[in-house]
Amino acid sequence: MTGRSVVVLDFDGVICDSVDECFASSSLAYYGLQQKTMPASSASDRRADFARLRPFIRTGEDYLLVHELIDRGITVRDQGQFDELKSREGPEKMARYRELFYQARVQLLEKDRDAWMSMNRIYPNARTALQIAAGAPFVILSTKRPEFIQEILGHAALSVPADRILHSGDEPKLPIVERIRAEGGFDGAVFIDDQVDFLKNNPFPRVCVYLASWGYVASEQVARDLGIPVLAAPDLPGLVARSLASGAFHRGGSPVQ
Repeated sequence: MTGRSVVVLDFDGVICDSVDECFASSSLAYYGLQQKTMPASSASDRRADFARLRPFIRTGEDYLLVHELIDRGITVRDQGQFDELKSREGPEKMARYRELFYQARVQLLEKDRDAWMSMNRIYPNARTALQIAAGAPFVILSTKRPEFIQEILGHAALSVPADRILHSGDEPKLPIVERIRAEGGFDGAVFIDDQVDFLKNNPFPRVCVYLASWGYVASEQVARDLGIPVLAAPDLPGLVARSLASGAFHRGGSPVQ
């Protein structure tokens, strides 16, 4: 099928490698603003544990659970176990931590903007893809607040109009992508994310999904056959170029030709 297509990209783990910044901001929020104590383990050990747990993160408040799991020495097997442990924390506790997380991020940004920016690295292939998409129909859809995304992109000399950066909040992403497609009058949408749960069980035949293998995705998630095409980093610019040029896609999320 050919026609107009829109490309929708996640930010963290697809466009930007922000694991160092998220570790710094979430650590300040948890230990500095909430616990008001210093952690017992070393920063390097916590950073390694943090990176292993990062694939289970969906929103900023989830970092509370990550740091608690690290402190308790609890190993998480899969997303289901992570979500079960999160449900025990309670919505009020998680909401409070979410505010502390964003407060800590602002503090670090205002204290040393250059240091904060250096912790947010744009993936080279994503930079190329954004340059290809300039002036074409594409959207950044992220759980990260748009003002932080604009700061990072601006520092990286990438200009993206504010109305193309959308905050998903707590809403599932696939319905948002379908709404972008339908309201924009597009024949199809190509959606790329590194969080498996944002992609699986896709009910929208005009939305083609891809798992970004270079992002925060566990190796077992990439290896598991979920019927989701796995995209390698070098293939991102070509996929974006072909999708925007021809609007071609296939039903059910199979690869764009």
